[in-house]
Amino acid sequence: MNELIAAMRVAFANNFTWYLQAHNYHWNVAGPDFPQYHKFLNEIYSDAQEAIDDYAEKVRQLGAFAQGNYPDIIAESQLNEPLPDLTDPGQMFTQLLSDSEVLITDLLAAYDLAGIEREYGLQNFLAERIDTHRQQAWMIRAILNQVP
Repeated sequence: MNELIAAMRVAFANNFTWYLQAHNYHWNVAGPDFPQYHKFLNEIYSDAQEAIDDYAEKVRQLGAFAQGNYPDIIAESQLNEPLPDLTDPGQMFTQLLSDSEVLITDLLAAYDLAGIEREYGLQNFLAERIDTHRQQAWMIRAILNQVP
């Protein structure tokens, strides 16, 4: 169970960092496609913001505490902090794509651990989050013209 708790704390920290990153980019993106990027980044950060409480509650259900301050969150996150003073959408979306791949990998590991611990409700939650991040990654790849 300790491995699952650790994985869920990473998932919580990753989601929180993902939220902050997307929200920061939403505020600062610039360029000719600004309205579309601004709206898309709003969708990403809104989804992540809505999930913060769910992640924290899943950690609590496992008998642990969710991180409550940013230094603890960033210490456990596997994602990069938002790049300061960045306005270039290409660089923003490149970082978001890279981090979305980390998110998906970490969520898949947590999903597998939840199965070992017979935490099937948690697996359902994680499966939904994995699907959400895969869809976002697909859309980011399309923005970057990296469609396979």
